[in-house]
Amino acid sequence: MINIIQKLKKIFTTFAVVCAVLTFAMPSMVFAANDAVAKPNVIPCLPNSALPCISNQTQEKVGAVKTYIVDTVGQNVLRWFLGITAIAAVIFYIIGGTQMLLGLGNEENVTKGKKTIILTSVGLMVAILAAAIVRIVINLI
Repeated sequence: MINIIQKLKKIFTTFAVVCAVLTFAMPSMVFAANDAVAKPNVIPCLPNSALPCISNQTQEKVGAVKTYIVDTVGQNVLRWFLGITAIAAVIFYIIGGTQMLLGLGNEENVTKGKKTIILTSVGLMVAILAAAIVRIVINLI
């Protein structure tokens, strides 16, 4: 049981670090293109498609496609990131609470449970702050 918890902690930590790096790197990747580039080619709309369509007038504006990508794809990535982080946090809160309940006679297990809950709270706060910072940066640009 302890090995599974340690493996889950390693997986969650790795996942949180990768998501945080991608969250901070995504705006720089999206905005890497220079706005002074020539007018983009118009992307045709596919009839009877579930894909969203950008009007021709919007596409003719410089930077319109970049704005569209940031507004749709970027926001969806942030929502998924926060959703998966929240699910992982709930799982680790349950693990920490279980460690505390099952270790009532053993002070070491109670301490491990408290540490798990505290670290989960810190990780959740870091993820929320990372998403908030990305949204602020996107709105400023």
